This record gives sequence, structure tokens and C-alpha cells, in this order.
Amino acid sequence: MRAHADCPLRSASLRPSDGEKSSFLSGAVALLAPIAWPEPFGLVLIEAMACGTPVIAFDRGSVPEIVEDGLTGFVVESKEEAVAAADRLSWLSRRAIRRRFEERFTARRMAREYLVVYRSLIEFDRHSPAQDEKLVAAGGGDCAETTKRDKLERPRQRSGCGESRILLQASRTLRT
Repeated sequence: MRAHADCPLRSASLRPSDGEKSSFLSGAVALLAPIAWPEPFGLVLIEAMACGTPVIAFDRGSVPEIVEDGLTGFVVESKEEAVAAADRLSWLSRRAIRRRFEERFTARRMAREYLVVYRSLIEFDRHSPAQDEKLVAAGGGDCAETTKRDKLERPRQRSGCGESRILLQASRTLRT
């Protein structure tokens, strides 16, 4: 491991290389993530969970979407809550944390969900133009007013047909 250049405290500034990360996180009691900004996605949080390591993270950005409070770690509001959460780490199962990682964040899961979307688009594309129009019209709202295929190809500002319209456009894109 190497010391992080901008931090004067070596013990607090150790940062594992990519090759060392798994053993480093696996050996940790927990990952403390005192995030102070609206983090869009906490990759380090899921890296810890991949090793079965619980996460204690501040309630900012994507943290509540990633950390399942009381299952994969604890979502806290302050340093005091983080200290209190550290006392509850023994309540968590590292095996359960790893299992939740596998259920939610693996590349395999992501690929499976992409396949579901692609298959639904292919199935949607198998319908005739008349069936496409009926499917969009079945969405209700303002979509029921316009069923001609040429009108569907133009951008629409009305509500009530967004998802059906997006699927129709995506299926046409896949065809080309």
C-alpha cells in the first residue's frame, strides 16, 4: 500500500492499489464513508459490499440507494451516529452483505436486466405497424388520440404516452 500524497497522517492515508483492494476491504471491520457532497454513485461502497464488508456512510447523494440500513451497513447523519453505528456492526452478517451485493450490483445481474429489456424490444418489434399503433394507443391519455404510425415518429410534447413511445422508437432503432 502507498500513502496518499496529500494526507500527512500515514495511518489514515493508506490507499490500496487496485490489486490490493479486495484483501484490504475484506480485512476491514467496516468501510466508513463520511461523504459530504451529493455523491452520484458510490463505487467504493459497492466494492466494500462485494467483499462482505459493512458500510457506515453519511446520508448524502446515492448512499441511501446503495446502503440498506441495518442489512449492508448503516446510513448516518453525523459523526456521533457513525460512532454509535460502529457499535452495532456485530449485528450484520458479512455473508448477507455479500449476497445483497450479488443480488443488486454484479455485472451478471446488469447484463441479465439488459437482456430482459432487449428481449422485450425484440418482442415489441415483432408486432405489425397496426399492432404497434394499438399498443401505443392502449397506453391511454393523449396517446389514444393519435394512432397513425407517421405521427408517432414525430416528437411529441403530450403526456400519457412516454414509455410506449420510447419502446416504439427503440424497436425501430434496433431494426436499422
